[in-house]
Amino acid sequence: DPIHMLGSILPALYAIPSRLINPLRPCVVSLGHIEGGSTTNVIPNEVLLEGTIRSHHDDVRQKLWAEVENALRLSTLMGGAYELKINKGYPALYNAPQVNDWMRQTALDLVGEDDVTDMEFGMGAEDFAYMAQAAQGAMFMLGAATPDGVVRHHHTDVFDIDESVIPVGAAVLAETARRFVTGQLP
Repeated sequence: DPIHMLGSILPALYAIPSRLINPLRPCVVSLGHIEGGSTTNVIPNEVLLEGTIRSHHDDVRQKLWAEVENALRLSTLMGGAYELKINKGYPALYNAPQVNDWMRQTALDLVGEDDVTDMEFGMGAEDFAYMAQAAQGAMFMLGAATPDGVVRHHHTDVFDIDESVIPVGAAVLAETARRFVTGQLP
């Protein structure tokens, strides 16, 4: 019964970041899709799990992949089997401190101190990470909350933004680039 097996596997998966990884090296194991069976009175032959694994460090990512496999091996102790496919996804995004400082200063100059907030790094995955590996770069978050003040988080079915702030983000990027090519940055 793969659904019964899942009852042991889910806690093992969710325990990986908090029990098997150094807490000073942030990581995430999240399941976003579980599918099994099609009716109430038939035990399914299989269960499908899909999710994401994220970390800022490649060695932690490799450990996460290994520990996910260990968690799935629990199915073999109950007479089951598993198949693991990992799409390694984007590399960790690293903001070059100097470029980050340039963009922060440009944003301060353009929109003022009240509208620039320093944030802790997050666990987002972004294809910009490939560009930041090839050349120093930095990514910033553009505050685009809707005017009604209701938070509509990324990756939800209610996600929404205030598109009127997009020109502000474009201006920060363009002005930072202009300052760079004209030698106005330290």
